[in-house]
Amino acid sequence: MTEPRAHETLGTVLRAARAARGLSLRDVERRTGIRNAHLSQIETDTIAKPEMAILWDLASLYDVDFGRLLALAGHASGAETSGSQRRRTTVALRALSQLTPGDQTEALRFMAELKARRDRGEPAPETAAKARRDRGEPAPETAAKARQERGEPAPNAERKARRSRG
Repeated sequence: MTEPRAHETLGTVLRAARAARGLSLRDVERRTGIRNAHLSQIETDTIAKPEMAILWDLASLYDVDFGRLLALAGHASGAETSGSQRRRTTVALRALSQLTPGDQTEALRFMAELKARRDRGEPAPETAAKARRDRGEPAPETAAKARQERGEPAPNAERKARRSRG
């Protein structure tokens, strides 16, 4: 990753990269879906720390180093972000870009929920699942399947039946 020069900002780098490709703000909007007014605010450094996904789209379009844009935006410095973290971020963004808009929204909601859990100090889902396995408890879907095989109603089935009758 190229370290940012002292005088360069995210906005100046992005504006220069866009100009070097002969693209207008509206051209970039058409190709990325990022509103031209938002792009203008990024290029004038009114928005100094845009979302990583926006930086990914612009890095891809302008053929600029994504890590450099992250560093300029203050998302990471070379010391804070290891190569493996950058690769994971790159893979995640590529995967996200290949989903339908609805699936992207669902994935982003899920990621927001994971972050909220972490912020509340709750264990990550895989940690909770491991703890259940360590205690010998079946996974929720396994328990539901076992109840179904034994002919037992689901825990909420009776309540749902009462609601539909009542």
